[in-house]
Amino acid sequence: EAILAGECLTGVPREVVEAWGDLFPSEKDERPGKFLLYCDPLYPTVIFLFFYDMDKLIARSAAAVETMKPYRETMPECRYASLLFETLIKKGGMIRQIRERYLAGDKDWLKRQAEETIPELIGLYDALMCAHRALWERDNRRFGWEVLALRYGAVSGRLADVQDEISRY
Repeated sequence: EAILAGECLTGVPREVVEAWGDLFPSEKDERPGKFLLYCDPLYPTVIFLFFYDMDKLIARSAAAVETMKPYRETMPECRYASLLFETLIKKGGMIRQIRERYLAGDKDWLKRQAEETIPELIGLYDALMCAHRALWERDNRRFGWEVLALRYGAVSGRLADVQDEISRY
């Protein structure tokens, strides 16, 4: 069996490297994982749902989390990647249903999102940012991190705003 160059250079097992690749599964330059990570939970959910199969993205993410589970505590890269995929699973699960549930007037479901899912999601983003920052500071100079800090802050702030918006509805 062939050994990946990345496995030789980093010591990261082949199956983990392949699982990381599921964030960008297309031969085209499509980035559904990145789009989902940073997208607004309310806008434009319809466009995202038309172009990407959310169930496939969630299934790939769940498989990646399982693959990385044995390495999560010993490899900081796997901790970060696991948190990334867990965040996609949680956010994708909410986004794939939110429009339909809103149009159906399912206020109980929306209330659960505001009281449970969104706070869990904010917690995942906070943990993801901490794991990402640890890797950044290990591998890079401090400069440049501020851009990522702003992105994480914007997503978390918007989630808090969406939580308030849904609660008021």
